[in-house]
Order: sequence, then C-alpha cells, then structure tokens
Amino acid sequence: MKKFPGLTKEDCVAACNEKGCVLASGRPFCFHPCKGGVPKAFKDDPAAQALQAEARAALGIKLKPIEGVTA
Repeated sequence: MKKFPGLTKEDCVAACNEKGCVLASGRPFCFHPCKGGVPKAFKDDPAAQALQAEARAALGIKLKPIEGVTA
C-alpha cells in the first residue's frame, strides 16, 4: 500500500504503534477497517471518515448497504 505501508487485512500500517494509529491521525485507538473501524465517538469526524474510506479502498473493502438505510 503506497499511502499506508504495511497495511493488509490482517496487519496495521507499519508506522502504527501503541501510542498512535496512522488511520486515527495518531490517536491512541486502532481504526483498522478489519479490526473494528472508527469508534462511535468519531463517526462524525470527517477526517477520520476520510482516512477510513482511503484505507478501505486500499484494501478493496466495499461497505454493504444496510437494509432500510438510504444514503
């Protein structure tokens, strides 16, 4: 992954550590798309959502529509 070196569906970005997650803009939370994603407290954070979308795209992950929810 060019923008996220080391990122795979199983592994975090190489620069992530216990002090901060690259996908969380350095916050001490893991925002990995396959390990929980963006915590509820950050669902309205546009920067967190943008990084999450870029990471999902890099991994080829497409969100499934939720029944009864329209965009």
